Amino acid sequence: MSGVANFLKYADCDPDPLLAPHHPQQSMSIIGFPTLRYRRITGDVSLKMRAFDYWVEELGYEELGIEELDTNPERVKAFGDHRAQVRALPMPK
Repeated sequence: MSGVANFLKYADCDPDPLLAPHHPQQSMSIIGFPTLRYRRITGDVSLKMRAFDYWVEELGYEELGIEELDTNPERVKAFGDHRAQVRALPMPK
């Protein structure tokens, strides 16, 4: 996670290296970790932090093993359709 910071820190001393490309999920973890720390310190998060957290949950619903607690089949299907729409959105570059 410190690769970009080190690259920028030494850019004025060593201008020839190139920043290695990264996967968008790497950026998501770099943003997500401080959000978790901020919540632990302050007890709350901003509206944008909360939106980011919800977005990550929707993208990784199955991989994160989030259990569906709703027993209403229509809502479960609607939320499943919503998650599919979120996953179909283009990833930030």
